[in-house]
Amino acid sequence: MAFFAAILLIDEMETQRLKSDPSIGVSAAQPILGFLSAERLDVLADAHLQTKPPQYELSKDASSRSVEKNDRRISNWTRLAFLETVSAGVLNDQAAEALRRSYALSPYGEVELMKWRLNFANAYWDQLPLDLRLMSLRQIEALYLFDLHQRAWLIRDFKPLVPLLASEIQKCRTKYPDL
Repeated sequence: MAFFAAILLIDEMETQRLKSDPSIGVSAAQPILGFLSAERLDVLADAHLQTKPPQYELSKDASSRSVEKNDRRISNWTRLAFLETVSAGVLNDQAAEALRRSYALSPYGEVELMKWRLNFANAYWDQLPLDLRLMSLRQIEALYLFDLHQRAWLIRDFKPLVPLLASEIQKCRTKYPDL
């Protein structure tokens, strides 16, 4: 039991080290006696995407293994939606289901997550099923109401490719003129 506790402690320390200094690189994120925590796999999956060129298959493998260990990590579901789309060349059923799982775990959640999902929807709108389009539209009002920085991002920085997304932003501006 003490041996396993030591492995967990080392895994946690190495995960924190990789998070704090991504320049350490993927090679430093090797398993300890074959063990990697869900969090470490999550960090490793991100690290694989930061390499030049990105290592999509390795990132997808690490994300999938992390989901097997802990299916409540939202970042894995959004990453899997992206990686499945990159791999298939289109937003397929697996990508849509991964995106649904991220919404089920956190309909709104962290600002960066909402922005990511809105950008993803913007890029793949024509391929999104109706339920995911509706979930994406709800991200706009949530971001608009979050704070001044997010309103500014929606108005100035977000570049909607879909008229409906632009219209939803305008609706928020009309509905909440004093913000």
